[in-house]
Amino acid sequence: ELWTGPVRRSFTKVDGLRRMEELAEQIVPTEVDGQPRHKIYPGRDPATVRIVRKIVRGLVHHHGLGTAIPDERVIAEVLTEPVPNAILSYMRHEHRDPQIVDYFYAPIQDGRTNSFWLIRFFQRIAFKARVEEGERDVE
Repeated sequence: ELWTGPVRRSFTKVDGLRRMEELAEQIVPTEVDGQPRHKIYPGRDPATVRIVRKIVRGLVHHHGLGTAIPDERVIAEVLTEPVPNAILSYMRHEHRDPQIVDYFYAPIQDGRTNSFWLIRFFQRIAFKARVEEGERDVE
């Protein structure tokens, strides 16, 4: 649905050619189950990681864990290993639409870390993020 809807429509915009070229640069030939395929690795795209950091900053504010968090205080990357259920059970689970995005978070506030986040998009790609404490957050 995304490819035939919003993605395809984005290519018709004024900067559509640039968008197409940027997407094409991210496609990596690979093999899946013995068949040639093409993959995109969102964690390798600085723009995608920047958007994830922005989402986390907004969620930190939404959940009352901080306001106006600078981008450099959020460390985000693709989640590459499953998170143990014992850790997930400690975290709060939220979603806006579970088919689009759901997330787990835990306030930490240990003097170094404000909170920890797991965000999953389209039930497939997951990112983990840590929000570092700022000097003005620690008393």
